[in-house]
Amino acid sequence: MREDAEGYSRLIETLVDLPADAETRVMSLIGIYDLDPNRVLALLLDTWELSPYNLHYLSLVQKFSNQTVTQLLGFKCQNVKEPSQALGFIAGLLIAKGSVDLNGLWSHLSPASFSEHYSEQYKAACSFRSSVDIILLSGMEGQLRRYIYSR
Repeated sequence: MREDAEGYSRLIETLVDLPADAETRVMSLIGIYDLDPNRVLALLLDTWELSPYNLHYLSLVQKFSNQTVTQLLGFKCQNVKEPSQALGFIAGLLIAKGSVDLNGLWSHLSPASFSEHYSEQYKAACSFRSSVDIILLSGMEGQLRRYIYSR
């Protein structure tokens, strides 16, 4: 039995070179060297982040279960200090292709980081909403009163 280190080094070599038979090679490396599939997926996502527009990585990621991909991508998003455009592109592509569940990924995004990034936009939207005047069209007063009192 060979060491896992050799298996991971061959895996990274395969992911960087990305030959035509990369899917077969990656799956056979997992079996031959007894590599952890979750770690392989994490390395795959890390490698894909270096060249996000290379769509050959998409077919490799789709070999893993959607739940595992969602969990690992959510973990990456949760623990990243600076959100990268590449990670956002990859997440969007995986959501669009059905490899990642948006609701599952959303649960990994913290409300604190969301509110930090979008607090200014939220304040601007609230001030705009309060400055909007209501224009009544003839015959609509009764409907508007019912709407206001029903809230």
